[in-house]
Amino acid sequence: MDKDNFFGREENLKQLHIQLWQSDRIASIAGMGGIGKTELALQYTKAQVKESQYPAGICWLSAREQNIATQIVDFAQIHLNLNFPEQLKDDARITFCWKHWPQGEALVVFDDVTNYDAIKPYLPADSRFKVLITTRLDLGSSFEKVVIEELDPKSAIALLESFPDVSQRIRSQLVDAQALCKWVGYLPLALELLGRFLARKLDWSIDRLIRALDEKRLAAKALVETENGMTGQLGVAAALELSWQELNEAEQKLACVLGMFAIAPIPWSLVVRCEPEVEPDDLEDIRDDGLMARSLLKRVGEGNYQLHQIVQEYFRIKLGERVDIVVSQNENQDQSIQEIFCCMIANICDDISKEHMIYQVKSVRGIIPHLEESLKQWVKHFNENDLIYVYVRIKDFYTEQLDYVSAELWCRECLEIAQEKSREKCPSLMVIMSLANLASFCLDMGNHEESENLFKKGIKMTQRLFSKNLYQESCLLLSIMSNNLAALYDSQQRYYEAESLYHESLSMAFFYNLDNSYIVAILNNLAALYDTQGKYYNAEILYKTVLNTLEN
Repeated sequence: MDKDNFFGREENLKQLHIQLWQSDRIASIAGMGGIGKTELALQYTKAQVKESQYPAGICWLSAREQNIATQIVDFAQIHLNLNFPEQLKDDARITFCWKHWPQGEALVVFDDVTNYDAIKPYLPADSRFKVLITTRLDLGSSFEKVVIEELDPKSAIALLESFPDVSQRIRSQLVDAQALCKWVGYLPLALELLGRFLARKLDWSIDRLIRALDEKRLAAKALVETENGMTGQLGVAAALELSWQELNEAEQKLACVLGMFAIAPIPWSLVVRCEPEVEPDDLEDIRDDGLMARSLLKRVGEGNYQLHQIVQEYFRIKLGERVDIVVSQNENQDQSIQEIFCCMIANICDDISKEHMIYQVKSVRGIIPHLEESLKQWVKHFNENDLIYVYVRIKDFYTEQLDYVSAELWCRECLEIAQEKSREKCPSLMVIMSLANLASFCLDMGNHEESENLFKKGIKMTQRLFSKNLYQESCLLLSIMSNNLAALYDSQQRYYEAESLYHESLSMAFFYNLDNSYIVAILNNLAALYDTQGKYYNAEILYKTVLNTLEN
């Protein structure tokens, strides 16, 4: 950034100074690529120069893929005018530097450390030297550290406004500017690149920039092109690529799996289910030693982990580049990572009981964002049977939360997706199940007219499936929809039509030996119908049949 103004890091600067002066003199600035570690270190050194806090000077060393010893010797010769005895070689010259350093407190900065053991031999031993390390690594509990996160929304806007000819556009398009900051997850490197891009593109609106990001994602010029004078000289994707290259194959695969989840806390138990061929303890080691250790993943509560959205975006790019196939242990067939993920999502939905949703709501709430994300991003990797149940469980959740607007939206989207996927397979079980799902919801919401039309349409389509020899599936659907339509007629006091449909539904359930739960539901509804009509003898017989069925 290299700007006079520095946004949102004031407390980090104070914390850093305290750690350097009140701890064992070694502190680190840790965080993901692009989060502003080097910039924080640079701003700290600038402030200390003004305060004359380090009278013996500040030595800045670049640690990534550069010779540390050469840099220290060059600094000593150029800035300290040290002359080395000719017989001194290698490590002895470093010792000579520290020993003949000017008196007083000094600061040595090791920037972008990728391997602590690589710099350890060059650390000064004298306590008057303060050592500051910037790194993506977690160096462990032996070191004081300042872990920096993304900027807060207010600081992000202030950073964008700090660039020439940008502030007026930010103020006049504030809502879009806030959306722009959110798009990049308030990541300082991304915000600086965007600010510089807007400063060059004077005719660009912020909305136009957002549309460019939506189209090109991390490949957009605004997130790639750097300028002279920037602290970092890499675009966003290139900065993350440095961390990616340090991951081994197992860590990269786990990264791709995590990238498929939503930007929300990820229950680790779901990740374990995505990698059935890896022992849980081994998977934790891959997570901790690979992704967590490089600040690519953070823990956000017991058993929950989360990606920054730019990291998620990058992992999805890498997922798209993978052409390898993973063999599922359960299916004995080749499956892609995406297909295994979708199978896991479907199994989760199968585990969630609609009847007990109210008791599971706390745990289900943490899963819902990932169910929704799977439908937004990976819908083509679901098979039809699994897909419908994901939609149904999301609808059930919102219904239990009394959020009927959201529940209805998911019902209708389910039908749209089913129709889109089944254009060449008409009639389709998925379309019929989606119709039945929406019809039942409309019935519960009191929208009787649409409910009746949907049930009738679904029944008509189901009857056509018998010609395709789908007897069991057709009969189950037909029985359920006939029962529900009968319940609708019952509520409208259309008793004759209701009774006829109940009997039809019951006949199919018995003939095709459907599950007792369906038979009991139909019997109970028919008994209630007789009770309403004052046909108590018939109602009594059916209620007793229900009891006997349940007992047996």
